[in-house]
Amino acid sequence: MKDFRDLKAFFRTTLVLLILPSCTTTQKPPVTRTIIVDPVIKKASPLAKKYSRVLDVPIDSIHNEKLYAFVDEWLGTPYRYGGEDTSAIDCSYFAQKLYHSVYGTLLPRTAGSQFKSNEIYLFKGRQYIKEGDLLFFKLPGSRRVDHVGVYLKNKRFVHSTARKSAKGKNGVQISLLNDPYWDRIFAAAGKVKRN
Repeated sequence: MKDFRDLKAFFRTTLVLLILPSCTTTQKPPVTRTIIVDPVIKKASPLAKKYSRVLDVPIDSIHNEKLYAFVDEWLGTPYRYGGEDTSAIDCSYFAQKLYHSVYGTLLPRTAGSQFKSNEIYLFKGRQYIKEGDLLFFKLPGSRRVDHVGVYLKNKRFVHSTARKSAKGKNGVQISLLNDPYWDRIFAAAGKVKRN
């Protein structure tokens, strides 16, 4: 009879041990998440972060901080033919001022004289356009170049224009080279000879 009681106690204990874990709640340890921040993004300046978004390019492709600081300072300045300061500026003076401030090179004053300058190699192949190249435009039927901009990246360029942007404003703005309007009136690109 003692063996039977021992056997009964054994089954009771086994049953309790089998049922007990299913009745209790076990707390899972807190989940810790490690966020890995790309060192390139962490080191990038606010200007590089801004223009990587604006130009839709990787952040590590923004190298010329002086260029983007200049663009940032002038962006939104109104357009006025003959304008030469922050109250209003025209396309050729904007290109001239950008080149002098960023690259230390003095360009001629007008878009036409920049286009004709012996200091600029002209070319048409868009696949060869690089950051800092000049972009020249002329209206259909026109014999002269009447607009100039400076190429940034990813088919985008900065210029001062009388043409209103999608935001309804003229002046210094970043535009798409393959926008139908700019694509149609594109005349040539130009690389400035550097000493």
